[in-house]
Amino acid sequence: DAAVATLKKVATSAKPAPAKIAALWTLDALEKMDAATALAAFADADAKVRATAIRTAEPLAKKDAALAEKIFAIAKDKSADVQLQLLLSLGEIGGAKAEAVMAEVLTANVENPLARSAAISGLRGRELEFLQTVCASSAWSASSPGKQTAAQQLTRCILEERKPERVAALLDFTAQPPKAAWQQLAMLDALGSPSKTFKVVKLPAEPKALAALFAANDAEVKKRAAKIASICTWPGKPGEKPEVKAPPLTAEQKAFVEAGAATYNTLCTACHLPQGQGQEGLAPPLAGSDWVDGPDARLIRIVLHGVGGRISVADKDYALDMPGLGAVLDDEKIAQVLSYIRRSFGHEQPVVETAAVAKIRAASKDRGTEWTSDELEKIQ
Repeated sequence: DAAVATLKKVATSAKPAPAKIAALWTLDALEKMDAATALAAFADADAKVRATAIRTAEPLAKKDAALAEKIFAIAKDKSADVQLQLLLSLGEIGGAKAEAVMAEVLTANVENPLARSAAISGLRGRELEFLQTVCASSAWSASSPGKQTAAQQLTRCILEERKPERVAALLDFTAQPPKAAWQQLAMLDALGSPSKTFKVVKLPAEPKALAALFAANDAEVKKRAAKIASICTWPGKPGEKPEVKAPPLTAEQKAFVEAGAATYNTLCTACHLPQGQGQEGLAPPLAGSDWVDGPDARLIRIVLHGVGGRISVADKDYALDMPGLGAVLDDEKIAQVLSYIRRSFGHEQPVVETAAVAKIRAASKDRGTEWTSDELEKIQ
């Protein structure tokens, strides 16, 4: 194709940088970027062209190990633009070598908040391993404001996932004798100050790491350990109320829930699927959802008027709108379908009473908009 050939020629020519950058982005949009063009642009005299070449070569580097190695070698490029783009692209390319190079580049730029954000943005699900890598590096023996912040940001990312096995592994790592004392204190500070919306993590058993931290000789470690004990719970934790499960259903309640199943299969399965697992980009899961286990007053409002904007479900953020069904379903059908959801997909909550739906419908009859997550979370 003559137009593509012309774009590749411009991208690797002596023309002004804006023209070469435009050519690279156009090739990327047309999915016509190739390794030869990328390699030539990697060596361009203009740092912004080199950075653009790295970005537009990402899809190729995921499949082309040789091209990926060329990108890894660019870590020696001292340009701030190139270094920042490397941190963004290495996370997209992925793999052990990419993360090792990312650790090197982050270390060289760790005092730059943009560099820290760029590195962490590409580590979803791999923050713990990356934290272990950088903490083991001799370059991270000496503390600095940037290193402390990076360690704390990585720690909070792992914590906010609220995955019991990952949080337990993080606690174990935090309790180990650190390569440098500042690392342990930084992680403990992050563990002891989760976000305002953080929900306690349910662990299958008491973490041995807590006992190790409380037994430490360092008074500062002990003081911080007292704070992090509140981020998790486990069966038999002192002072914790035992989890109360709903009593078995009566024959009448079973019929009520079965009626709700029929409504669910008619109206809800297209989005939330028969097993309540949800669909990416369409509907969040009902299985494993804290919203289903929460106050039924929230669920009633969602079904009546819908919910819009950002909402966190099963430890993941969604920005999907659900329309209200209050005009379609009467009070009894809403109570039935919610009762079915709260007794299915691994949930074991009390049934929803029809009177409760009627009361909330009457109280919110003038509402003309969907509910937001922030509004619903205030309802107990």
